[in-house]
Amino acid sequence: MKSLIFRWLCSMTLVLLTAAACTAGDIAMEKTSVSEKADIVAGDAEPTFTEHFSVELHLPVPEAEFRSLLEANGIDFRIIDSNKNEVLPLPRHRKDADSTAFQKMYEIYGGVDAHQRIGKRFRAYVDSSGVVVYIENAFSYTGP
Repeated sequence: MKSLIFRWLCSMTLVLLTAAACTAGDIAMEKTSVSEKADIVAGDAEPTFTEHFSVELHLPVPEAEFRSLLEANGIDFRIIDSNKNEVLPLPRHRKDADSTAFQKMYEIYGGVDAHQRIGKRFRAYVDSSGVVVYIENAFSYTGP
């Protein structure tokens, strides 16, 4: 009898955990699907580019204006240019983005979180007309 009760409790626990996981997944999916329509995005509980650097920015913006914003705020970056046969990483948060429309990408360095061992980075994508059209968070892991 005890083993029957134990099995029943285990199966009910599994059902409850599965239901909770599905609900949490649905909520996360809902938030992600909303953010995919935005021009400046971040994952759950992550600050966006504008929040992290405390800057005011509305996309689209001409590349020269964006670069001036970075330089004026002392923000480190490097440019990856498809016109120089460099490969642009695909956006992580916006799966519907037309990657062939991007000509350049600014990889922007946002510091290191030593506790979590994460390098904070952001990627700003520039289209063929020289306009920054999309920015998202990206990370690099600093290792053990």
